[in-house]
Amino acid sequence: MEEVTAVPAGPPSFLDRLYPERLGAASTTVALIAALCVTTAAVGHANSFERTRPAALATGILHCVIAFLALFLPWSGAWSLASRVFRQEARFLPHLNIAMATVLLALWVDLLLKLAAFAFALDGSMFAPDCVTVALILAWGLGGHLRQASPLRGAFLSSIAAAVAALLIGLYAALEMLSFKTTPALKAGRTSILPPALRMARPASVETHLEALARLQVRVDALAK
Repeated sequence: MEEVTAVPAGPPSFLDRLYPERLGAASTTVALIAALCVTTAAVGHANSFERTRPAALATGILHCVIAFLALFLPWSGAWSLASRVFRQEARFLPHLNIAMATVLLALWVDLLLKLAAFAFALDGSMFAPDCVTVALILAWGLGGHLRQASPLRGAFLSSIAAAVAALLIGLYAALEMLSFKTTPALKAGRTSILPPALRMARPASVETHLEALARLQVRVDALAK
């Protein structure tokens, strides 16, 4: 009887490194749920730093986790159904973990960019980086779901995920640009209250404010004519 020699597995590809096998582990699920609690607390504290009472924070965390799970479970269930149809495996945990990891990454990136804009007085200049990074995160998440649900592999799935993510971010950017016209505070990135201690940029002088008021007065007078 001829002996069969096992072919050694090659090095993991770039996509394999982006979607490691531990994404499907139950321990990863527990870690992601714990990270959701920490993240919702951090986001809530950054957006409303005056609400630091433990009871208020605990209530906010509970509400956010319930809302997240109410979205995660149907979303992951739908992808699991697709996996069952095309791969004959439900793969519910990998889909759940990918969904939670995508939202966590998006929340942390948005929070860090918001803190950077506030700390260094970048105002609304972080809008484009925010859109780009969120698009990349969405592409990663959609690509992970497609890898679990589709028998196809390689760059084709990545292209589909990137195209869908770009479309979603394009719609989001268009809606945000429309809202800029009705909510001027969005242009300056002042949609949340942040602790003054995080401000690293030097405050503007009184003369700078007076000059800005003078320019504003000229514009108002021109519009009144």
